[in-house]
Amino acid sequence: APSFTAAQAEAATTADEHKAEGPSAAVVASLSVAGAGALVTTVAGALALRQRNVLDAAGCAPECSGGEVDVLRRRSIVADLGLGVALVGVTLGVLLLLSGEEDARAVALSPWAGPRGGGAALTGRF
Repeated sequence: APSFTAAQAEAATTADEHKAEGPSAAVVASLSVAGAGALVTTVAGALALRQRNVLDAAGCAPECSGGEVDVLRRRSIVADLGLGVALVGVTLGVLLLLSGEEDARAVALSPWAGPRGGGAALTGRF
C-alpha cells in the first residue's frame, strides 16, 4: 500500500483547497468588464439601428440633417467602444484563466490616450 508523508498529504490538501477557491478576483473582474462591454454594445447598437431605420423611413438620405446623422454616428461609436471593451475583458479573463498564475500582474492591460485617439496594450508572461 502506498504511504504518504505528512508533507505530501499537506501539499495534496493545499492543492485541493486551492482548486475549490474558484477563479481569482482578477478573472471575475475581467469577465465582468466583458459583460458590461457586451451590454453597452447591445444597447447602443440597437439604438443606432433604430435611428438608422428612422432616417431610412424619413427618406432624407443622403441629405439628412447633421443633427440626425450625428445621433446615429454617436450611437455607433459607443457600440464599437463597448465591443472593444468586451473583447479586451474576455481576452484578459481567458489569459488569466489559462495562465493559472495567482499573480494578476502576469497579464497587464495598459490603456493609452492621445490627441488623435487611444487604445490599450495587453502584455503578459507565461
